[in-house]
Amino acid sequence: MSDAREQLKRFLHYSGRYLAHKQSKGLESKLKAKIETKAAQLRNMSYSNAEFLFDAYNALQKCRSTLTYTFAFAYYLKDTNEKLIFEAVS
Repeated sequence: MSDAREQLKRFLHYSGRYLAHKQSKGLESKLKAKIETKAAQLRNMSYSNAEFLFDAYNALQKCRSTLTYTFAFAYYLKDTNEKLIFEAVS
């Protein structure tokens, strides 16, 4: 019974992290609208290169995707030193 409980606890941990990052990625779509507004303001203030905002947003999206699927991947890792290290920092 204890083994089943530990497996459930482990599953809930990894699925919870996966879902949290997936939800955050979805919520960040609202951020894109704010970035477009801010970029327009910067262009009006004679700061013509506001592309760095979009670059940062795209980097954030890629990082969020990586984090999301890292937890799905890690759930299936075999017991190794790499898994212990991942679990220690997550």
